[in-house]
Amino acid sequence: MAKPGRRVKKANHGARPACSRPRKQRRQKIKT
Repeated sequence: MAKPGRRVKKANHGARPACSRPRKQRRQKIKT
């Protein structure tokens, strides 16, 4: 649990990879 890598893996679940970050940025860009 102390390792951040594990936390990231859990959050990813295999459903949404780190790519979700740029997607959010794109959404914000479109919104603005």
